[in-house]
Amino acid sequence: MRKHIFLLLCAAMALMASCSGEDELTPERDTNTDYFAPDPSATDAESVLRRDFKENEGSYLLFNDTLRKEYLGKDYNGIDRYFTETVAIDYIIGGTAPSSYQQYVYDYLTTQSDKEAAVTFLRNKVLNHLPKTLRPFSWLVVKNIIKRDKYDGDSYYDAVSGQRCVAVAVGNLDDADQDALANTILVTTLSNKLESMTKELESFYAVSENDYGQYFGTDDNPDYDEDINMKHLMEHGFIVKGLVFGVIEVLGTYPDKTRDMSAYTNLIMTNSMDEIKAKYAGYPLVIEKAQLLYDIFKSIGYIF
Repeated sequence: MRKHIFLLLCAAMALMASCSGEDELTPERDTNTDYFAPDPSATDAESVLRRDFKENEGSYLLFNDTLRKEYLGKDYNGIDRYFTETVAIDYIIGGTAPSSYQQYVYDYLTTQSDKEAAVTFLRNKVLNHLPKTLRPFSWLVVKNIIKRDKYDGDSYYDAVSGQRCVAVAVGNLDDADQDALANTILVTTLSNKLESMTKELESFYAVSENDYGQYFGTDDNPDYDEDINMKHLMEHGFIVKGLVFGVIEVLGTYPDKTRDMSAYTNLIMTNSMDEIKAKYAGYPLVIEKAQLLYDIFKSIGYIF
């Protein structure tokens, strides 16, 4: 038995010695390559545009959600195999895997002029409000964003936020309401930041804490209409109705916190505080919440 062990040890030592004389093993893939950036040696117009954007704006610029596609060889059936890495906008580190029956797909911009127009739009309408500390790691700029659901069909989005990217659909900028589109992109971009600011937002939510998601009833007033409903909401510090099933606006219902925050974010991004105070002069709770959120946005560096 000891003889066998001795022979095995000798064989192992001989194998180690032979390996030490060979070249060191290298990873199958280059882990040092920055796949969000264009090839450093590329001189085509798109690569130059992307490189300039990163240098001046602090975020990577993408026009395609595929970061890399590497050939691995053929499988046993002779079919080519690839390793593909995408932005995966719905991937969350440490969270659950993306749904198998839902996925984001994109219509890409196809001309250099469209890509340059999209960058000009971002710089003039979006980035001018965001210091570099509030910008995402990367922007994916496409024509259309489609969320494909196996059961509910396709839904189109103007912007979607992920952990390492914000995807924006610029569509046809000549026909689009650029201010409205920019506002949607800004709200989406800041959503992750706001969600993490639970302590700072306590004062905002506290104003309407007992009403969120509640039904306040309309049965006792047969003449109840939109105007009466809106007046009641604003008296309680709300500027939008609540939803049922997440999509249907209903009279007599307060919004949840997410919808309330989105509405006020839109309000302060599209109006000055003087305009808000004039518009809601008879509704002190609305002005109070708008001022609280305005001050929070100022504190994180948002540029009005």
